[in-house]
Amino acid sequence: MSIDILDKLVLNLIIHSDAEKITIHDVNGYFKSNVLSGESKNDFVALFDKPLRDARNDFERMYFDFHLQNKCSVADLAKKTGIERTHLYRKLKQLKIKV
Repeated sequence: MSIDILDKLVLNLIIHSDAEKITIHDVNGYFKSNVLSGESKNDFVALFDKPLRDARNDFERMYFDFHLQNKCSVADLAKKTGIERTHLYRKLKQLKIKV
């Protein structure tokens, strides 16, 4: 699943959410409306078929890749995520993301 699909999903959820927070009802409604193409939808749903640790690692990898590809420095990323820089470097190494 590409970060573009995830970005589009989050943006659509923000736009279509009735409240300040996105709820599970918003997410379910989004999927029921088949806004995502079949292949993309299957990729996203496949994330839910994985064990929690694997799904979290995949999401974290996509999240950090997205910010680093958008010219976000590690120091800025540490501030944005609330993770100390030394821990962030360890996390990026664990996820096999080269800085």
